[in-house]
Amino acid sequence: MRSSFKTGLRALGLLAITASAVVAAPLVNPAQAAEGNLQIRLLTFAQKCVDVQGVNPADWTPLIQYACNGQGNQQFTLYPLGDGHVAIHTFAGKCVDVQGASTADFTPVMQYTCNGQANQEFTLVPAGFGTLEIHTFAGKCVDVQGAGINDWTPVIQYTCNGQANQHFTEMQ
Repeated sequence: MRSSFKTGLRALGLLAITASAVVAAPLVNPAQAAEGNLQIRLLTFAQKCVDVQGVNPADWTPLIQYACNGQGNQQFTLYPLGDGHVAIHTFAGKCVDVQGASTADFTPVMQYTCNGQANQEFTLVPAGFGTLEIHTFAGKCVDVQGAGINDWTPVIQYTCNGQANQHFTEMQ
């Protein structure tokens, strides 16, 4: 009886160590993104995906939070730009863009034709527990607006505050 109890404790300990390693280790290291083009999905705090709304390839199409469905409009490609910055390309070959190069809170994050402007450059910053913040050119964070948990919640630029709705998990 005592032997099976010890075996159970060892198994429980191993499970706890394994679980903590899975939670603490990011799936993709931000440094990896700077090494070469990397295809990812971005999982939000609500366990949904960042999505180019409506599989629409047009400029000005907003990014939203939506149930993960494996479609191409939920896949992004990171392109290193140097100095730790990346361009994030959408399924349509366009860039993720802070609308109008605005520095204001609540500015929509959308897809737009790549033009090399600063509002299409982002920095991936480790945020702990395998998540990251996506910093914009304005020193703000990509944010699921209002910490909404529903589909169709807009993705915006907002002052970084460390809240979960500004933390994303990269999944390949």
